[in-house]
Amino acid sequence: MKRFNKIPDFSFTYTSNGKCCIGHYSENSYINGSIYHLKKNGIGMLITEEILNNNIDYLCPINKNGKIGFINSFAEIVIEPQFDNVDDHFITSESLVRVCKNERYGIIDSKGNYVVDCQYRNLSSILEGHYVITQNEFYQYAVIDINTKNEVIPYGKYNQINIKGMFLQVKKGSFIGIIDIYDNIIVPLKYKWISPIENSSYVRVVKSFKEDDKIVDRWGIIDLPNLLGNRIIEPYYDYINPIKDMMVFATKSNKRCCIDLCEMRDVQEYVAGSSLHTIFERESTYNDYKGSYVKDVMGYDDATISDAFEGDIDAYWNID
Repeated sequence: MKRFNKIPDFSFTYTSNGKCCIGHYSENSYINGSIYHLKKNGIGMLITEEILNNNIDYLCPINKNGKIGFINSFAEIVIEPQFDNVDDHFITSESLVRVCKNERYGIIDSKGNYVVDCQYRNLSSILEGHYVITQNEFYQYAVIDINTKNEVIPYGKYNQINIKGMFLQVKKGSFIGIIDIYDNIIVPLKYKWISPIENSSYVRVVKSFKEDDKIVDRWGIIDLPNLLGNRIIEPYYDYINPIKDMMVFATKSNKRCCIDLCEMRDVQEYVAGSSLHTIFERESTYNDYKGSYVKDVMGYDDATISDAFEGDIDAYWNID
């Protein structure tokens, strides 16, 4: 473990020839004595000197009667077992850790002091060092500055807030978009669905349109590093496969094309029919690869299996 920043008193008193004397434990003896004390008091974790030495954290979690606490590198209890769940690690003395007590979440420091009281139904990981997404008793979401306890994004503004890489995905009504921690719009709230971040910076999006008195879903792509969401393939395709190695296969009217996202970096907006994709090469068929999960269950066409998966029907399980 990382050495605790307060060295304990290794001294002890004993009587010799009627005199009171002071002796000193070695560090190893002190640690082994502390481990014995933990075991004697029912600490429900296998603690050995080797485990402590190999632990890379500043504080090590322990369990007593189903409650979690923490010990230091000298096997001393620093934070008494009292929590039902712990979501983070004390990597350094400056770390902050999310804890759950009586079904409510809060944050403590390495001395066991509450930075945020256990009062929330849910608490996200800590963003940019001092922001968290919280959920109150009314299931409303907000973003809180844990230093000031102020609401950076107030309760009720969005139906839902989730972490999306370095940004936040939010939902308002039936539409979702992406914002930064300061509530600046990155991707407008107009989409039905947004994928996880792929290829480090892209998301696929789905937007619903009314065409010929029917509601249809169209797929597009957004390049997140352009903070205004300008580098986009407007929702146009019937389906876009997961992005891999800056290339993506898209389907339109049972025909498919390959989009090179490297070219997309050089433009501000994509319009269907531009040079950003090859011509639609062939009509999709579903006659080959019968009996495979990727075709019969997932519905991928023959061309996608042949090109994107190189004909390997088991390659589906390796995609994101």
